[in-house]
Amino acid sequence: MSRIASDLSVIAATRSFAEQTRAVNTTIERLSTGHRINRAKDDPSGLIAAESLGARASAINGEINRLERQSLLFSTEEGARTVVSDLLIELNATIIEAANTGANDLPEREALQFQADAIIDAIDYIYQTTSFNDQHVFKVEPTTPNTFSKIEATQTEADLSKRALSELRAGAQFNLIDGNLEIAQQITTGAIETNATRIGALGSAQKHVIGAQIRSLHTELENVLGAKSIIKDTDYAQETATLSRHQILQQAAMQSLKIANALPAAALQLLG
Repeated sequence: MSRIASDLSVIAATRSFAEQTRAVNTTIERLSTGHRINRAKDDPSGLIAAESLGARASAINGEINRLERQSLLFSTEEGARTVVSDLLIELNATIIEAANTGANDLPEREALQFQADAIIDAIDYIYQTTSFNDQHVFKVEPTTPNTFSKIEATQTEADLSKRALSELRAGAQFNLIDGNLEIAQQITTGAIETNATRIGALGSAQKHVIGAQIRSLHTELENVLGAKSIIKDTDYAQETATLSRHQILQQAAMQSLKIANALPAAALQLLG
């Protein structure tokens, strides 16, 4: 009878020792990896939730990167248009000087025409060559119509203004030598206003649309990563306390196993 009791004690002590050893190993793994969930069996539903939050975080990062590239594209266009603005003002001043026919003879007007042509060439060059990340800045397709439609609508107006400036070239309808300089000045004034409107729209979009969206996405990203961390990451204070508890229980189980294994020998000594 004592042998049966001894066997049951050994089995119970062995089972307890094995359970505590597994618990110790699990806790050590969590402390070393920094993750509470290292495999599906640790927390199946928690793993699914953490993976879903990770996918959402990746999507948010992608959207932030897209918006940041859009902002850089707008910054590139804004810089180019600032240069164009200075050139248009210079062109307008050249037309005004050419209109002063009382002070300018033909050679002087021809010199002013040459200057105007050079300015228009410079503007054309900016329109044709300005790019960002291999994308032509002045041929941007509308992205999100509800967001950027007003900005993109001015793109056609700007192109029309550029084409209208060609009418100020030598031999064109509104040249500075024998053309209608009043209309020529109206063309440059309109181009200046259109360009300024576009610059303002770009700045507004960067600040109030893209900037606001990026800030909102960063807030969402912080919340998503925080939720994922709560689900998946190790609580070091809790796991350290758990490790100490399981180690104590493991040692107690080991002592119980030693005692259970010693019982048959002690019983034989008593019988002897």
